[in-house]
Amino acid sequence: MIKKIFFIITIGLEITMAQNIDLAQNLYSNYEIYRETKLTHRRFKHADILSLINEVKRQGIFSVEKAGQSVEGRDIYLLSIGRGKSKVFLWSQMHGDEPTATMALFDVFNF
Repeated sequence: MIKKIFFIITIGLEITMAQNIDLAQNLYSNYEIYRETKLTHRRFKHADILSLINEVKRQGIFSVEKAGQSVEGRDIYLLSIGRGKSKVFLWSQMHGDEPTATMALFDVFNF
């Protein structure tokens, strides 16, 4: 029995090592393909995001709905994709001076 388990583990490791794919390097190398080019500066306006949301909506992959309004009266949108059992919530710019997550989310949407 121990020989069988050892054999299975050995074969599994051989297969894993044979693939030799470095995911991080692959993602880094292909980043420019998926990078959202319209968000180039750290400071962008609500209108810049609206045009990107409308683009995503036109593609038909995401559903887009108005979730509410900010204190300043700007619309807040919810973008959804999929219908799986597990739900993942990604929130961007809870603080208006922290744009990195927004930029990253639009990169992910392009993926």
